[in-house]
Amino acid sequence: MHLLNPFAALFLSTTFAGHANGAAVTSQLSTENADTPFTDLGLSAQFWAKMSAYCAQRAPKRDTSQSVTEASMPDGYDLVKPDAFKSYPQVIKWDGAWTEHLVTCYGLVVVGDSVKPTDKDKLLAHFFAIDHSMDTLWNKIKAEIGSQGQKNLRAWLSAPEVATAYPDLPKADIQKLEDKMKAVIKSFTGKDATVRHHNMQDVPNGKGDIGTMQLNNEDKSVKIDGKLVPFGG
Repeated sequence: MHLLNPFAALFLSTTFAGHANGAAVTSQLSTENADTPFTDLGLSAQFWAKMSAYCAQRAPKRDTSQSVTEASMPDGYDLVKPDAFKSYPQVIKWDGAWTEHLVTCYGLVVVGDSVKPTDKDKLLAHFFAIDHSMDTLWNKIKAEIGSQGQKNLRAWLSAPEVATAYPDLPKADIQKLEDKMKAVIKSFTGKDATVRHHNMQDVPNGKGDIGTMQLNNEDKSVKIDGKLVPFGG
């Protein structure tokens, strides 16, 4: 049970209008002056179609010789679906956000230090592997956590492991996409993201926590594939 101080209770009742779990409702973003870093890569429509298809699929388990426990979201956490994110203000200090099934998709956590308790200072995003969708989500993220004077921004990235790509996915293009993702994050935060890679072919086959990412609101700690990952580690 979480006990709210009077300020937090008032904030939740007036700002979230029923969204007591702290999940952000992002507003429509103007396309004027929006960045298009992923479309600008110029990768083929066929590449994006294959990437998005693998991210959407859920294959049956291949490994039937031993019991494999599938990942499950912690109680009280918010599920982040593909092509979306959840963000929280500084005042929210409980639970957090969680996402799964990062196959060819990218998981991203950004945290910072906000001035006011009502300012957003942490978020978790699930980038669905389509160029225009990635552009749109990236612009929303920058507006959400970078527009209120947040300082000391840090990012964690869960990226597809190039060596584990499916045979019909060009590894050179996957590497270009990863390089671009890391570049735009560094340009935004001023620091290199802390990166972990997930095995693409293990994710849809229920290999434990592979392909999951978790943001804990209390201490802004991050788990990737079920393991705690310190920033810069």
